[in-house]
Amino acid sequence: MKKGFLFLLCIMATACSKQTKEQQVTEEKKGFNLEKVSFKEDPLQFLKGKIDSTQNVDTDFIKKGYSENFDYPNGYKYEPWNGNESLYGKAYYSTENDSMAYYKGVYFNRVAFLTRNNNVVAVLAYGKVPKEELYTNLKNQLQDEFGEPSFSPQTDQDVFYEFSAGDRYVQMDYSTGSEVTVSSDAPMKTETYYTIKMLVFNKDAADEIKKIQDANYKKTGDYKILPGDFQLYKQDPRSNILMMSEIFDKTYNP
Repeated sequence: MKKGFLFLLCIMATACSKQTKEQQVTEEKKGFNLEKVSFKEDPLQFLKGKIDSTQNVDTDFIKKGYSENFDYPNGYKYEPWNGNESLYGKAYYSTENDSMAYYKGVYFNRVAFLTRNNNVVAVLAYGKVPKEELYTNLKNQLQDEFGEPSFSPQTDQDVFYEFSAGDRYVQMDYSTGSEVTVSSDAPMKTETYYTIKMLVFNKDAADEIKKIQDANYKKTGDYKILPGDFQLYKQDPRSNILMMSEIFDKTYNP
């Protein structure tokens, strides 16, 4: 009788363990699936209760009338990149929460949406991971799915890749940081972490930005980019070294 009771307890424990693991997976995947970006999302609805109204503002710019909450780019009147049409759209950021978004096996704790004429044109996600291998694995998965990168680093210091994927560009990069933990009953501990950023940008919208930047350059001889977090590095001379060299040599001919 005792053996039968123990066997029953083992079955119950196994079932509970399995259920707990399934619940964890379900809870982890409650965030926004970056593989299924449709550019038809409603950012305010998705971020309801989790929106960070301070992420994309500068109080001095707002006080002086250079921008308003959520304007993108921030302070567009103070630092215009496209004359009188320098207001591109609105940017909405989430607060930091566990699993706000995910892409395959990588989870992100902050997500942001860029809109133009009230339509989503780009989604940006940030995530901290403890191992550099997770970034490498994600890059390899993207390469298996979309082929060779359409833009990649031109220096040994940069670590980013852009993939052309149907109606969108998918860009990823990472940076390193460290956190110090201090406890009264343990020695000080320093841990390295890696911040992964993934940007999914509608291809038509991104190409339109590039055309505007190139057209303005032809008129003025000064290459100004649309500033902000939603930046495709291929379109930015600071990251596109070959482009910067051509602009410097006056040989850039878009």
